[in-house]
Amino acid sequence: MVMNKDDVCVWGSGIDFIDTHIDPKENDTVNVDCGWNYSASLFGNDLNRIKGKLSLDLHSKTFMKMGKLDVPKSKGVSSIKNKLRLDNYVDIYGVILEKQNLDEDGTSSLIIKVGLDNTSDINIPKVKIRSILFDSNGDIIDDRDDDSEIIYGSSKIIDLRHYSIKNSKLKDSYLELFASIYLADFRINHELVAKRNK
Repeated sequence: MVMNKDDVCVWGSGIDFIDTHIDPKENDTVNVDCGWNYSASLFGNDLNRIKGKLSLDLHSKTFMKMGKLDVPKSKGVSSIKNKLRLDNYVDIYGVILEKQNLDEDGTSSLIIKVGLDNTSDINIPKVKIRSILFDSNGDIIDDRDDDSEIIYGSSKIIDLRHYSIKNSKLKDSYLELFASIYLADFRINHELVAKRNK
């Protein structure tokens, strides 16, 4: 968030968040783009008093493999029926995989639905589901993921889709599914002061 001398927000990052994964004993950098070519009038023509606010959240990640699903040979459904539990925070109520009708162009789409229930007493900032589609030789055809925040005591469905896959590639294909949760460890709020380039 970028502010003028009167603490009025004039612009900021248009992206909800920028994230990076850091392995143990490693480091990384994150670039936050807050725009450019501002009109000086937005800052009352006092460019020496531009300020910014930046929030940094550190999350820990817990990961699990949910299982493997064979893609139906024709229009139909396959499923993981077992209830899974992710690190005593989230119950996963099985997985449904639906293969849709074959389109005129010889392609078909796959729809995956995963039911999630936050059984903890905290808000979970992000639960991520990843689906990797493999052909009969074990080569990756497509890789999709989606995520959502789940507040405590609530449930959510995550809907993933592999769009318009050639039906010839789907013969004897299968999915591998993974789930991750990201828990907030701490947050740093920092105020930045602009420095004029010479």
